[in-house]
Amino acid sequence: MPRIEILCVGNELLMGSTLNTNANWLSQEIYRLGCVVNRHTVVGDDVENIANAVKEALKRGTDLLI
Repeated sequence: MPRIEILCVGNELLMGSTLNTNANWLSQEIYRLGCVVNRHTVVGDDVENIANAVKEALKRGTDLLI
C-alpha cells in the first residue's frame, strides 16, 4: 500500500482560526479509494518551513505527498 501524506500550509491553520477541513475531506476520499493517509503535517506560510516539510516527507519514503 502506498505511503501517503498530506501537507497543509497556512498560518490560519496553526493559529486555529480555520479548521483543516481539506485534510479531513482528502483523507476520507483516499480511504474510500482503498488507501490510508499515514500523516498530516501543517506548516505556516514560510517557504523554508514548507521546503523542510517536503524534504522530511521524502526522507521518510513517502510515495505520494499532497
